[in-house]
Amino acid sequence: MPLINLIQEQRLAIRRDEMRARTYLYAFAVIAGVSIFSALGFYIDTESTRGEESRLRFELQEIKPLTAQIDEVTNLDSQLEPRVETLQKAQQITQQWDHILTHLATQTPDHIWLTGVRCMASDPAKPITISLSGVSNAQEPVGDFILRLNNLTDVENVQLKYTEAKNAATYKGIEFQVDADITDSVEKKASVKMEGDSK
Repeated sequence: MPLINLIQEQRLAIRRDEMRARTYLYAFAVIAGVSIFSALGFYIDTESTRGEESRLRFELQEIKPLTAQIDEVTNLDSQLEPRVETLQKAQQITQQWDHILTHLATQTPDHIWLTGVRCMASDPAKPITISLSGVSNAQEPVGDFILRLNNLTDVENVQLKYTEAKNAATYKGIEFQVDADITDSVEKKASVKMEGDSK
């Protein structure tokens, strides 16, 4: 009897060893399969990344002339920008003077004759001053002229400089001079000065 029990135990030990071996074999197969699938996934990802890289390199080569052209246009634009700004400022100043002269042509009262229009800009920190001189037959039209000039938005700080009776052989009249500052002329000059200082 003890011999039969020993055989039984040996058979059970063999079966346990076989089960363990099968379990190890299955585990090895699963780990090997996962490793193979992972390696295959990494390989596919690597190949797809390489393909994407080569596609992007090809596209970069295709757009290289375009980027060079964009750089050239940007460089040319930066060179022309100061000229364009100067032209735009000149256009704004021209429009402002056009408004002033149109106002003088249409809003100067009767019995006033302008004999001189001068512009003074001695100090960049001060506004540009326009000086209007003329002749009138009385004081009242001069006052009316100043009131109308105050309605013009392109000038400010309108001041009567003087009025003086003038007696000539052919007429009697009042000579006058009115000064006014051109609106925003300080800002324009200050901005030009600041740009020059920053360089």
